[in-house]
Amino acid sequence: PPRSVALGRAKGVFDCNALDALAYWFAVCGREMMSMSRERGDPARFVIREDSAHDFTWAYVVRLPFPLNKREFIGRFVGFTDADGDLAIAFAPVNLEPDYGVKMSATRARTTGIMRFSLIGDGTQCAVTLHQFGDMGGYVPASVFARQVGRTLAPVVDMREAFQRDDEIDDMSRDALVEKIR
Repeated sequence: PPRSVALGRAKGVFDCNALDALAYWFAVCGREMMSMSRERGDPARFVIREDSAHDFTWAYVVRLPFPLNKREFIGRFVGFTDADGDLAIAFAPVNLEPDYGVKMSATRARTTGIMRFSLIGDGTQCAVTLHQFGDMGGYVPASVFARQVGRTLAPVVDMREAFQRDDEIDDMSRDALVEKIR
């Protein structure tokens, strides 16, 4: 049976509502991840099937340093509203054999997790939490594994930077203080 290890947990507070954060993750992060994969020279990253706007199956083959074999991840992402009213994305491996158009020799790896988008206060902010588990399908040195974990959790950091409005909020607070003083 596959053995999963905790890849990690990432959490951030964003200056946007939960729906905007979820939409950003689906639309922008996905495209950015595809672009970064190409820049790193990863052999493949694409959507196999899209069943709806918030339900798709993907394949990703990541190149590891020599002498390690490439790792192939095939999974399904589903977006939904959970029992608490938070938006969430769950992802889990699926058993498919995608057509890469070329012969692809890779070790099957697996990842499972959930990303939760929770409203904070009046809805102008949300908390995003990503919990992820994985099985690399064989031995991978700790140093290589650590780099992969960083890439896996990076979207939460990227999203925080995209939605950061600290300067704007500080300006509004400063303007309000100036008005009070006047």
